[in-house]
Amino acid sequence: MPADVREASVSTLERLLTTYTLFVHDGRYAVPTLLTIESRDDERARAYAQRHLESSTHYRSVEIWEDERQVGELTLDRA
Repeated sequence: MPADVREASVSTLERLLTTYTLFVHDGRYAVPTLLTIESRDDERARAYAQRHLESSTHYRSVEIWEDERQVGELTLDRA
């Protein structure tokens, strides 16, 4: 693929994706773990966060942020 086509494709893809920051609260640690993901929209970012939250019994909650905007917070009650 020619470089100019590849650059155009990357540029288009970058415009389609938004960067989200996830703060994963893990019962083993006092400080949340930071994850950065790219997603097309808030709903897909929430879905990713939900899958991640359910992937470990140690995870308590996940905060989802896009820059200064809190998109949401997901919590599991693991009593």
